[in-house]
Amino acid sequence: MTCRRVFTLLSFPLVALLSFAGGAAWKVGSNGASSASSNTPVETRDKEADAAQKRERQEKKRVMLAFPTVVQVVSNPRNVLLSPYQDGLMKVRCKGMEGDFSREFIAVFRCKDKGGATAAAQLQRGMRLNIKMTESDTVPPELKGMATADEVDDFTLPVYWVHSYSHNEARLRIADNPGRLKFVDQLPDSVLKAPVPVLAGDREVPFYFFGGDWAIYTPGVEAQFAVSQEGGVRSSVLKLDKLLRKNGGRLIFVPVPQSASLYPDLALGRNDGRVLKGAPGNTAVQELLRSLKEDGVSVVDLTEHFRSHRTYDFEGKGYAAWLPNDTHWSSWAAAESAKLVKAELTKVTKELSNTLGPDSNLAASVKEVRIEHEGDIGDLTVVESLGVHVDPVPTVLYQCKTLEGEKSAADSSAPVHVIGDSYAMIWESERAGFSSHLGNMLNQPVYTTAVSGSGNRGAPHQWLKHAGGSHPQVLIWLVAERALTQSDWFELP
Repeated sequence: MTCRRVFTLLSFPLVALLSFAGGAAWKVGSNGASSASSNTPVETRDKEADAAQKRERQEKKRVMLAFPTVVQVVSNPRNVLLSPYQDGLMKVRCKGMEGDFSREFIAVFRCKDKGGATAAAQLQRGMRLNIKMTESDTVPPELKGMATADEVDDFTLPVYWVHSYSHNEARLRIADNPGRLKFVDQLPDSVLKAPVPVLAGDREVPFYFFGGDWAIYTPGVEAQFAVSQEGGVRSSVLKLDKLLRKNGGRLIFVPVPQSASLYPDLALGRNDGRVLKGAPGNTAVQELLRSLKEDGVSVVDLTEHFRSHRTYDFEGKGYAAWLPNDTHWSSWAAAESAKLVKAELTKVTKELSNTLGPDSNLAASVKEVRIEHEGDIGDLTVVESLGVHVDPVPTVLYQCKTLEGEKSAADSSAPVHVIGDSYAMIWESERAGFSSHLGNMLNQPVYTTAVSGSGNRGAPHQWLKHAGGSHPQVLIWLVAERALTQSDWFELP
């Protein structure tokens, strides 16, 4: 066969985990009274609690002094942002300033500049700021005539015109990435339909986004990725990489971006075409990959490639690389990703062993077949419950042809193994998926262990149980990026 592969295809069961919270262990003292058993004296615990409270008070005081202004009420800037005007203002009711923490006033921020929203448009109640501003009852000459959101106008309060401000608010730090902000407030397991369609061959089709818990877009997730904590992605990857190196192998970590990361423009109501204009939505994931690379782990940043290859052509017509009606990539994207992984693979190992013998030949041509694809978006609970019908969309299968006289399928002695989730499974029954193309390009069998919905835990567990002792030269870990924020990543025993 063109592509040698073995799948341990496991459905990931819904397991009810029961945890029992035990109370303190009690014992009867010499005088018959019961007391809590503890290795720490009560006095020590009280001192530690007092010290913790003191540190908390000191931190609150530090923040208050550094950022004395608290946002109370924000005018909705939506109409200003949607207006044809290039610049706009927004009034915000605030409390506190340097030297007077009780003073209330109206602060006027620029919420729109040169046609785009500024970070101030993301201000929310409770945020703390340090504002440089000027008090004036009249509009400064350079701001006259600008559209203004003034829902919180209060003539009893003084008006201050903001020149600049500083903050330590995570949401404001990502305000320059509107694509990421678009998905920050999505409810878990929700589905978002883009307001603009995309081309799929000879017709326009709607584009749907599903991001699981959408946590990779939340402000401050970079801090979670920055630490190597047990149960987290970084700890899991580093330990598996260390194990493989100990046995003479190498790990290649390949998180797969979801469509929301690559096509945020569609969610924002525009279509940039083949090349995304601006930053992708998953900037935190790219930061994680840079950190892992600094740790010595081999990684493949698919986002960096596909942000400029978001469509492909077949018979003169364009198709989206990620399926408009599915939570997965197209067959073309799977093949393109295999090409990128092969390039990284050749860097980490000079030569692969050949388990099929010197005269074997797996390489074969690829057949292109246009199909109508029934995506999985329509099967999601929220879509079914609303009675929304999602139509099939055209896409193209890139099938590795089968050769005559094919040998038996790959076993765990293959030099290259793949572990992953449904991204490692889709299209494989048609010999058009990631493992099929990788095996075809390498002229080597590829042994694959895939667990749907659990590429971060179930797949590595099953691989270690059934094939870890075979010591492959290269292990490729292909996992959906929406799993990166989960706290149950596989940990070596």
